[in-house]
Amino acid sequence: MTTGNRSGMERSEQRAQPRVAILILNWNGMRDTLDTLQSVQRLQYDNFEVVLVDNGSTDGSREVIATAFPTVRLIAPPTNLGVAGGRNLGIEAILRQPDVSYVLILDNDVAVEPLLLDKLVEAAERDAALGIVGPIIYYHSDPQRIWSAGSRFIFREVISRLRLKNHLVTQELTEGIEYVDALSGCCMLVKRRVFETIGYFNPHYFMVCDDSEFCYRAAKGGFRSGVVTHAKLWHKVSASTGGGYTPGRAYYTGRSTVLF
Repeated sequence: MTTGNRSGMERSEQRAQPRVAILILNWNGMRDTLDTLQSVQRLQYDNFEVVLVDNGSTDGSREVIATAFPTVRLIAPPTNLGVAGGRNLGIEAILRQPDVSYVLILDNDVAVEPLLLDKLVEAAERDAALGIVGPIIYYHSDPQRIWSAGSRFIFREVISRLRLKNHLVTQELTEGIEYVDALSGCCMLVKRRVFETIGYFNPHYFMVCDDSEFCYRAAKGGFRSGVVTHAKLWHKVSASTGGGYTPGRAYYTGRSTVLF
């Protein structure tokens, strides 16, 4: 997928941009997924494609998405493989393409700023130590309030603790990169060689903690995670599981925490 109407000179410069595959997972989230795809279409970065894994949806979203966004590459397993399993299916398909340098993993309930990919790729290209980068993530319902700026592992208390959670931002944050222990799977740009070195997401995690465990293994493999402080994304927190407490999410949170 390419976007924008850039001049010939700009398109010549664009050819040097690393190729990015954007991976989105959908499970019975048609309305949110359509909104996210609309947001992705406004990205100013030109050299990307969108791959969507419809994880055994039963709400008809697969057909609607295919009609509304015919350029999106759709992968449709017959059953729900979970977050890790669904992402792995998409990553496996993406990495068959040798020209893809990065995979941008997005949840299906986010809105991205138009320059998100430009900022993330630039940061990743500039710092060879970085294997995974992500933006500051704000609440979709409270656009100036931070939900996550990465997280730190505190094993004696919990799996990880979100940095700057609920911090209200009243002015533009300083441009830069902050190293963290882990990034939220709702938005992480991963260098191809990270997958080639440590593998994919751990399929034992049906959902919850799969992103933290992936970043933990990446660090063990020599790849740092970092937050690009001037990059923005807005997240409808936990929309795919009902937006708040649900018995299913509580179960997988407890199970995955113990497993990690």
